Amino acid sequence: MSDDLRPKTSAPFLPLPAATGWRRGVRTAENLLTALVLAVLMLLPLEEIVMRKWFHSGLTGATAFEQHLVLIIGLLGGMLAARDRRLLSLSTLTNFLKDRWQSFARIFSSAFAAGITVFLCVGAAQLVQSVKEDEKMLAYGIPVWLVQLIMPAGFGVIAIRLLWHAAETWRGRLVALALAAALVWIGFHPLVTPDKLVLPGLLTLLAAVVLGAPIFVMLGGAALILFWGQDQPITAISLTHYSIVTNPTLPTVPLFTLAGYFLAEGGASKRLIRVFNALLGQFRGGPAIVTVLACAFFTSFTGASGVTILALGGLLLPVLMAAGYSERSSLGLVRPFCWWPWPLGWAFALVPKEEKRSAPSTGSRPGAPYGRPNGNCSCRWWRWSRSLADGPRRSKPRLSPPAMPSSSRPSSIGIFPRCATWPASWPSAAC
Repeated sequence: MSDDLRPKTSAPFLPLPAATGWRRGVRTAENLLTALVLAVLMLLPLEEIVMRKWFHSGLTGATAFEQHLVLIIGLLGGMLAARDRRLLSLSTLTNFLKDRWQSFARIFSSAFAAGITVFLCVGAAQLVQSVKEDEKMLAYGIPVWLVQLIMPAGFGVIAIRLLWHAAETWRGRLVALALAAALVWIGFHPLVTPDKLVLPGLLTLLAAVVLGAPIFVMLGGAALILFWGQDQPITAISLTHYSIVTNPTLPTVPLFTLAGYFLAEGGASKRLIRVFNALLGQFRGGPAIVTVLACAFFTSFTGASGVTILALGGLLLPVLMAAGYSERSSLGLVRPFCWWPWPLGWAFALVPKEEKRSAPSTGSRPGAPYGRPNGNCSCRWWRWSRSLADGPRRSKPRLSPPAMPSSSRPSSIGIFPRCATWPASWPSAAC
């Protein structure tokens, strides 16, 4: 997949230098470990299917292994994102800052993020210590705390890489390290009672997020500050993190994402667009219809994940803009349909207004029962589909049709623009 379609952090950075020496070895080891964990996570369900089908038994603790593999792959993904400076953030303010202000924003946000990550690392280490004392076992004599070690190790590596990427020079990195150390010292040795520092802490967190701190720092930092203000142990945050990530239904998320990347790298997205374009491209509004169906079809295989946007966004946007749609309209069309896998679900937008039996509408079709679509139904979906089917706006204004008598006005029902209307005087059998 091309680099221009990959998610990037909001802050502008210089290109990463090529890894050499031991750094190259560490990078290769991390990549191989991540690929190995993904492969095991993919093969375990297949092994369970074969074993239960032919031998009527499965691998002991397979479900527990899958759940903890999700924990491992999540922390490994965070480590890789921190390594490549791809931790997602909400702010785009740093794109407009220049020179010293930009350096200040990077150092401050990275230092604050590193300090929050250190607290998350400490909470995870306390959780591992408590679980180790309970002597819980996963399966085959493997203790649970041994797998949980990935939590403090992962957060520790992320904190180090945040400080390393805070600046391009050692001077900036040392300033970021000093700020992160001051934050950690205040957390463990507050000068006043913690409840009086909750509001300043939240405001500082907000400033760091505006200046480019990652999303996980915003969520985890808010939880840490509130727990700290109430004098609650931060281990509860790590325990909640562990319980949520090891949910039995969560292994489907990385599997769906992996399937989406396989389809994207294999060229399935290009072939899918060619198929729908050959079938529907010649109709009015064909590019918009192709976008809707291609995104919905592809999303059903990727679990409504961002992989659909990465795989199809760069292909569909040029098609829509070449057809005359504006960039904003094209983005607004691609974005929501990449997250909704069932195109027929929009038919539920055809919700008619309930009418009173004592005063039926004169625009109702003869023989139509109450509650069915009629002349007064709320057809916002139909109007929206009409606007899509009309295609981009034309330079010449269209002449409005002559007014029709109320007895023969068309009933706005249906999805297709030309087959969606008929005179209300037609018999109900015409539906």
